[in-house]
Amino acid sequence: MSKQFVSTFIFLFLFIISSLSAQNAFVWKNENPTFFFTDPETGYIVGGNYSITQALDSCNVSYETGSNLPVDLSGFDLVFILCGSWCEG
Repeated sequence: MSKQFVSTFIFLFLFIISSLSAQNAFVWKNENPTFFFTDPETGYIVGGNYSITQALDSCNVSYETGSNLPVDLSGFDLVFILCGSWCEG
């Protein structure tokens, strides 16, 4: 899949969700904490949650991020679980 397709899909998904009055999201970074890559558009070194948080920002949805899943998720309208790159080494 191309990056443009994935970005478009994420944007459309979040646009639909935001139109349904989502106000608060939680982004669970359940992945390798040392996983970083260079964003080809900006040249910045970013983590796995970068695209999700950028899309949430563009939709004006407030969010929290964390490496531990909260016990009570009732305060969140959306929960993103990032299970991206993980390796034991």
